[in-house]
Amino acid sequence: MIRVKKLLKENPVTDLPRIGKVVDRAPKPIPDQERARLLAAMRKYDRQLWIVCQLEYYCAIRPGECRLLRVGDVDLDNAVIRVPADVAKNRQAETVAMPVQLVNVFRKESLCEADRGYYLFSASGLPGEKMLGKNSFRNRFNALRDKLHLPPEYKLYSFKYTGGVKLVNAGIDTWELQRHMRHKSIDTTEHYIRKNFAVKSDTIKNHFPDIE
Repeated sequence: MIRVKKLLKENPVTDLPRIGKVVDRAPKPIPDQERARLLAAMRKYDRQLWIVCQLEYYCAIRPGECRLLRVGDVDLDNAVIRVPADVAKNRQAETVAMPVQLVNVFRKESLCEADRGYYLFSASGLPGEKMLGKNSFRNRFNALRDKLHLPPEYKLYSFKYTGGVKLVNAGIDTWELQRHMRHKSIDTTEHYIRKNFAVKSDTIKNHFPDIE
């Protein structure tokens, strides 16, 4: 069989679209000073949002999950929050440990004294029967952030990342972090650590040879 070579007179790939610049829009951890400003403003003007941010920070519970939680999902005696399968992002029921700071906030705010079937966060600003709108928390956070003239890279979801950063800096091991963040695999957790942290090395930090 004789194969005949054909010569293309025109470039067949000239109309392919260019790949644009990759932009990282992931939430950024919020530094201490700016986080303190945000929390102080929330505590004064939007106490419900203040509690949501603490749920993210201390329990890595996502804003969309917070919106769907009910009073009965919180067990202060055992210091855990049970995230039902129909609430969890990955559709698997999970239990999250509550640090003592968050338990104290829930007790002080009397959040678990309402009907167990009530939504933890409702339109009344208290636990109630009416679920909040899907973008309620995000819109309220963005408005407050902009009012304080803070960067748009700080998002409501940033409080979850900030809590993870603080845990890693406090020395938590990867397995514990995976369980707490509810990552599906250890690979996800390791990717999270690589993305958000430099190499932890006392030599690099404190004993790097002088440049001169």
